[in-house]
Amino acid sequence: PGANGIVLDLREDPGGFIDQADHVISEFIASGETFELRDRTSQVDRHMVSGEHLATSVPLVVLVDANSASAAEIVAGSLQVHHRAKLVGTVTFGKGSVQQDFPLNDGADIHLTVKRWYLP
Repeated sequence: PGANGIVLDLREDPGGFIDQADHVISEFIASGETFELRDRTSQVDRHMVSGEHLATSVPLVVLVDANSASAAEIVAGSLQVHHRAKLVGTVTFGKGSVQQDFPLNDGADIHLTVKRWYLP
């Protein structure tokens, strides 16, 4: 038989790559918008569910804390907005932004915020 439920532990998760957040969300939601990104010109990039959808009906709990940030917040928030998961823990970090590294001529990089993310 299948699982009785899933606990997704995002505590102490500082985030990661946006595309990976999309993949994780898509395992638990069958359809719809997962989140959107907006750049400084207010151009909107809507992310939609894609992938296998392996556990769209299994009960789901997501554990979060003050160090759950960035892509971890996108996963937790999107699952909550879609009524797919109950969030348990404390208020998350509240990052809400996407950064990108830009190489400099001296070999160093500059790390800049290039977009903000929003839940559906």
